[in-house]
Formats: sequence, C-alpha cells, structure tokens
Amino acid sequence: MPQNRIQFQKGMSLDEYIDQYGTDSKCEQALEEARWSRGYACPKCGCTAHCTFYRNGKKHWQCRDHKHQITVQSGTIFHASRLPLRKWFLAMYFMTQSKTNISALSLKRHIGVSYPTAWLVKHKLMQTMAEREDRRQLTGRVVADDAYLGGVTVGGKRGRGAKKTGLFMAAVEVDEDSAVRYVRFDRLSNMSAISIKSWAIKALHSDCHLVTDGYSSLPAAASQIGIHTPVVVSPGQSSELDCFRWINTVIGNTKTAMTGTYHGFKVSK
Repeated sequence: MPQNRIQFQKGMSLDEYIDQYGTDSKCEQALEEARWSRGYACPKCGCTAHCTFYRNGKKHWQCRDHKHQITVQSGTIFHASRLPLRKWFLAMYFMTQSKTNISALSLKRHIGVSYPTAWLVKHKLMQTMAEREDRRQLTGRVVADDAYLGGVTVGGKRGRGAKKTGLFMAAVEVDEDSAVRYVRFDRLSNMSAISIKSWAIKALHSDCHLVTDGYSSLPAAASQIGIHTPVVVSPGQSSELDCFRWINTVIGNTKTAMTGTYHGFKVSK
C-alpha cells in the first residue's frame, strides 16, 4: 500500500524547533525578521529613520520624526503580554504539529502555564489564523464540497436536505503537482444558489477552476469564476474518485482533529 503523502509530509522536529526558537532572544529575532523583513518602518508615519535602545532588557525602536517608541511585540498578538515570547512560539509549535489538534489542558502542561492562560493563548492564536486566512481567495484549481461539522442529530431527514446547524463549504487549492496549497472552511446557512454565489464571491478568485460534484445549486458559482467543472457522482462514490481525494482527506482530518481534542463532540458522517 503506498504511503499517504499527507501523513508522511515533512514537519519540524522538537530538536529543530528548540535549535531555532528555544530562547526569547531567538524568538524576538525571528519576529523582527518576519515583521520588518525590509527594515524597520514606523507603524504610525512610515518613517524608516530610527534609533534603537534597550529598556529593562527589552529592545525598543524610536522613530526619528515623531519619537514614537515601540518594541517588536507592539501592535501584534503578543502586545503587552507578560508571557515569555518563547512560550507563545512553543504554543504555536504544538498547535500546528499535531494532526489531532491539542486541547487547552494539554497545552497548559506542555508549555507550563495555568489553564486560563493556555486557553487564552490557544484562542488568540486560532482567532489570528482565522482572520488572516479569511481574506485569502483560492485560485488555480480548486476542489470544493459541503461538510457538516455541527454534531449529530437524531431522527429527521438525512443528507443535504436535513436541518443541520454545522453546514460548511470546504475547498482546497491544489498546485500543478496536485498537492494542497491552501484550505478554506466557510459557514453556510444553506445550500441554495444565493448562498453558493455569495460564497464564491468571498472565497474564490475570479480566475479559478472550480471542481465540485453535481449538486444542483453549485453552478451558481460559475458566474463569479473562470471555469466550473461539475462531476456527477453516485451516493458515497466521491471518496473513490481521484479528483475528490484531497478534499475528502482534508474534511476527514478536520473531523479527526475535532474529535481527537474535544472528546464530547460528535460529528456527523
């Protein structure tokens, strides 16, 4: 049986992480390079002329024109945080390296903080990631399918016509080698043509090639994009088709991450 490309993709070992980000100074240097890769610019006026100094062991930048003083953490998710930067970075490492996600309780033990601190750190990082990716439009070849992540309901109608509170449109952007580049999960109120069109405007670039199954409302996205290719499938057949392999894998991994962390949460199949 061939190896799963997702399961065996290269990650970062704990030794590599410690070597690159094991101290506050290394984390500060990495943050400075990420924030000012082209050199310092004052966030208030854009002036690049500045001086630096240390206060209480912390490096500060001062704008020459307006004397505005900041640290590398100012105006970021780490702003005014008393938690060492190395622990923020360690939280990011643990949150991104595990397929099954990590609970706030486990994060508390891993980075050595109180539970309220671990919960706050985790939710701030998740919110930051959500806000950053919400602006990203998928382009190129995009494969999409609906997913239900709102739990299991007992009785009532089954399938797409059922009343479920956790309806999402899941979409993956794949590159020329058919490897996943980006993923989006967008909440939908229903699968109507109006909802699909609104989703396409927000989530897809106008030049993308969208591949979906043959559900009747999905062609509503076609007017907003370059090409729409519907693939008519029989119930349960999409998992057998190569064009839907990545989107099914992503949806499956998302459900695994949720159930692996929140043990009382049940997702619909």
